[in-house]
Amino acid sequence: MNLSTTDYTKASLWEKVGVNLASTNFNNTALWEKIGAVRTATAAINLATEDFTNASNWKAIGIMDGTGKLSMSAEHTAAFNSTTATVAGGALAGSGATAHHTVDAKVTSGLNNDVKVYAKDISILATSHVLKAEQSAANIAGVTGGIASAAGATSETVIKLDTTVKVGDRSLLQVRGYGVTAGDMRLAALNDIVAYDKITLKTGGAISGAGAFSTIRTDGVFSRVLIGNAATVKTVGAIDITARGQGTISAIVDAETYGAATVAVAKSVTDIRPVNEVVISADALLQADANLNVSSGTSITFNRDQYKLIARTDTFAGSAIPIDDVDSTAILYQTNTITVAAGANLRSARDINLNAERLG
Repeated sequence: MNLSTTDYTKASLWEKVGVNLASTNFNNTALWEKIGAVRTATAAINLATEDFTNASNWKAIGIMDGTGKLSMSAEHTAAFNSTTATVAGGALAGSGATAHHTVDAKVTSGLNNDVKVYAKDISILATSHVLKAEQSAANIAGVTGGIASAAGATSETVIKLDTTVKVGDRSLLQVRGYGVTAGDMRLAALNDIVAYDKITLKTGGAISGAGAFSTIRTDGVFSRVLIGNAATVKTVGAIDITARGQGTISAIVDAETYGAATVAVAKSVTDIRPVNEVVISADALLQADANLNVSSGTSITFNRDQYKLIARTDTFAGSAIPIDDVDSTAILYQTNTITVAAGANLRSARDINLNAERLG
């Protein structure tokens, strides 16, 4: 390539980055310094083979050293738990316990409107954790004994999460550099739920009864990546955008009744309904020189979100007249969407992969 004859105005091959080799005054010592061998204005330099690390010929002027990486992460953990134990005895005996937990967390990471960011590597993450750890002892344990005895326990955990990565209206995210050494352009939102609950009740008497109820449920769990109106996400490498969730949720009830006549009512419920969504708004531009990957409810390599739900109810009636009402319910209902609004533009020099997991 001959720098003196190349047509740098051809937009399909070149992008103006602020230095015009044909008109720049290289004698301006405030910007340039001659190092080593002098080259004439017409000297041909092959950009593909030239060794720019050769300090005898080249020296970087006006460029700051560093990784050039933007790493933005908002992460929250809601950790909580409880333990209750009751014991009652007598001719007439009863015990009761109630535990109620509510998590309401909002986590947002990203750019407001009209912001421009240029970097060699960009990673914007939003993560929300819920942790109700498994305990060796039951969360609620009750024991009663007497001629007439009863025990009751209710535990409920309600989870509400709003986890968002946002690129505001008219904002720009751009990874610069070279394709062969391109950094990441990663936008990822994740909800991670780990919650265990266990109730044990034992009651005995001529007439005895036990009621135990354990529930873990969601009341709106959202994982979102939002690309605003007329926003631009551009890179010399790949774009990876994911909205995901995962979790292990367990509700266990163990009720035992002993006596001439017994009644046991026990129910366990795990009801998890995550919503994962990627929204690319009107007139937004996503441009990647490598793959453009957008996933909801799955990774960019198509590993679907992993959830483990347990709802188990065990009852034992040691009586001549046992009455049981036992139920266990486990529900996982996922909503995974990718929305590309009218006027949005998705470009890639390789593959464009849009995957909203349908099986869950």
